[in-house]
Amino acid sequence: MIDKNVLLIGAGNMGSAIGKALFSSYIISSEHFFVADKWEKNLAYFSDKNCRVSFHAEELLPQADIVILATKPQVLRELLSEWRKKNLFKKNVILLSIAAGISVHDIQTASGIAEVVRVMPNTPLLVGKGVSGYFISSALINQKELVQYIEQIIQCFGLAIACDTEEKINAITALSGSGPAYFFRLLEAMQEQGEQFGFSSEQATSIALHTLLGSGLLAEKALEQNADTFTSLREKVTSKGGTTEAALQFFTENKLSEIFQEGMQVAKQRAEEL
Repeated sequence: MIDKNVLLIGAGNMGSAIGKALFSSYIISSEHFFVADKWEKNLAYFSDKNCRVSFHAEELLPQADIVILATKPQVLRELLSEWRKKNLFKKNVILLSIAAGISVHDIQTASGIAEVVRVMPNTPLLVGKGVSGYFISSALINQKELVQYIEQIIQCFGLAIACDTEEKINAITALSGSGPAYFFRLLEAMQEQGEQFGFSSEQATSIALHTLLGSGLLAEKALEQNADTFTSLREKVTSKGGTTEAALQFFTENKLSEIFQEGMQVAKQRAEEL
């Protein structure tokens, strides 16, 4: 169990999900887990778990060994600069940021702290199936024990992917950070088409959802056993001259893959612009 004091600043949708994943993993005890947020409703869960909570991060910062920054990116630099001026950071503190588009250099410059980790998690961490890319600053990378602490925290979210360059954080933002929305949009389209085929809304929703769930589990099992690739799985479903081939041919002719990939490129570009 981690015996360092971990402070979560920002317990909104993503921050709360991170906090709950950490707490349910049992790697951090309530006495070492602090949470700061300006809204009482966001603190209720953690207060009930006997964590120390506050409406003001400044009350908890001086005691924190690891600070998880889950505030809005637009205000992060200003907050870090303010806390630096007030000398609120504990010596040797580690900053772990999930803010999209805010570079390690920006965080170091604003905070005066060299030990920084950028993490891009996604919302499926709520169900233990998150994907998180992370990049560790050069000031921290050779401190093996501290890196181990950080990796333990990130692995609580689900799959953890170490990025050897910071640029890959923007790439994984486009792939997995935004990725759940891509699949949700696909589910919407399948549901809509199901209703047009005459199924009830409830039936169409269930058909779309369970098709996606079943396909994901089938792919997971096949990949774990090194039995298939995504391509071979697709080919197994596609009979020559059949219905699946007809749909896939239509997708190919209308450049579905290219459109999908270009959308992710646009997402990556936007992450770089933030």
